[in-house]
Amino acid sequence: MRLASVTFAAAVLGSVLVACSHNPASTGPTPVTPTLPTSGRPTTGGGGHDLYHGVKLPASAFKRNTWGYIGCSNTHDTIWGYHNAPGTTDLFWPYVPQYRIEGQVILDWADPNSQDWHLFDLMKQRYNHGSDPAVVWVQLCENLSLTQRSTYGIATVSNVRAELTNLKAHAPTSVVFVSPLQSYSPPTLCALMGAGGEGVDDLKKLADAAVKQGLAKPGPGADSVPNLGPLTEQTAFRDGCHPTGDPHHGPGPGAVFLGQQLATFFDHIPRA
Repeated sequence: MRLASVTFAAAVLGSVLVACSHNPASTGPTPVTPTLPTSGRPTTGGGGHDLYHGVKLPASAFKRNTWGYIGCSNTHDTIWGYHNAPGTTDLFWPYVPQYRIEGQVILDWADPNSQDWHLFDLMKQRYNHGSDPAVVWVQLCENLSLTQRSTYGIATVSNVRAELTNLKAHAPTSVVFVSPLQSYSPPTLCALMGAGGEGVDDLKKLADAAVKQGLAKPGPGADSVPNLGPLTEQTAFRDGCHPTGDPHHGPGPGAVFLGQQLATFFDHIPRA
């Protein structure tokens, strides 16, 4: 769903509205142990190579609320969890309801005329004074099942290339990390991921292709980096797709669970 008015978006993004959660933990099956831990430093990637592929950032890059992100509702939920999890360094832009990335998929971001890019620029202006964020996290999102929704569409490598090319036009000096959607257990938990739950694997292949083509660095779930998740019946909202615990899908621990994993990776990028 897009905002009805760009003018409205510009006005409301002038003030930060960060939601707070007081939700109790939900009940349900014990979640599967995540592949990316929720605390501490991440391990090296497969084969022992550098998890960050040589990325090192100057100390000046580690300023609170200055790193960007694009994706969909799950991305926004994870960012909310990141800022509400204990011990994170709050590097990413805050969760701002008026940054309406909910419902946006690869095909939307691949459109250079999408209003999403105007909202991205507003966030950049608000939190970076118009400068490029040091880091932008791109989470690839897709709807493979519900054809009646405007989000439906099977993305290709060309679409991902277009999305990242558009990002380059709006943030040419940012270091870009790309990820698929977080994983699910069982893989069929989220209906949007296809009848067999193949969506996350498909998105991983697209993220891997982007890394191979030099369009982005591998974030969680790409190349050999462990993915965020998995979301389970305990940590997923009743739709099976979104994490619990954010302003729209509470109560529950899901968003903070993903946010802690996000911090495990990004909060430990080496300093130059």
